[in-house]
Amino acid sequence: MFAFIRDIENLNVLEEIGERWVSEVQNLGVIRASYHMSPAFYSQVHPETRIFYYGFSEELIKLYDDPAFRKHDPIPDAVMQSGRPRTWRRILADTELNEKQRQFVKLAGELGMLDGFSVPLFGPNGRESYSTFDIGRRIEASDEQLLQTLMGIGQIAHVRICTIVRDRFMRQVDLSPRELEVLRWAASAKSVADIATIVGLSNATVDTYMRRVYAKLGAHNKIEAVTIALRHGLLRLGQ
Repeated sequence: MFAFIRDIENLNVLEEIGERWVSEVQNLGVIRASYHMSPAFYSQVHPETRIFYYGFSEELIKLYDDPAFRKHDPIPDAVMQSGRPRTWRRILADTELNEKQRQFVKLAGELGMLDGFSVPLFGPNGRESYSTFDIGRRIEASDEQLLQTLMGIGQIAHVRICTIVRDRFMRQVDLSPRELEVLRWAASAKSVADIATIVGLSNATVDTYMRRVYAKLGAHNKIEAVTIALRHGLLRLGQ
């Protein structure tokens, strides 16, 4: 585990982190695994979710990459709502499935997805994620130590990925200190006139700063700009 931590902390490319993660879980007997990276505050089966796969058939990957199919997977959101690791078998036993979810589970079983272990992963600024592992057999009580190790590996990789994604975003948007200050006041429900008074600028100048913020964040209005900033850790609630 210490070697894994050292290696992950020294990697700055997402694909390389994925490769190192695969190597580690392979050594622990995992035959299939996936890692979901969703926008902060969004479902782990959201259309914008990016998924890293290991060991899955091309047929299953093609199906799951279709948001219309993926949204019926009952396991990711059940795991995230519980906030704790769970086996697929236990989730399915405890969840009342609708018809689309039952079809999803039936097809997944036909493609070899019989039992596995899924974990919630938690990162900074609300950046939650989800990972799942298949060891090729039914999960038993005696697998507790293995499951804890897999969860730790996933958590370590996830936090590193969060840091890289956030740093990349910060470099891309490159908000100036004044732009960030104006955005923070806007997030506190202050009007342009209020912000102008607080920071000692004219209404027109504050409006110009806000328009620059919108352009850099790819937002169309204040609510969208604040939401994007929160999702990427530029702002924090109550800041």
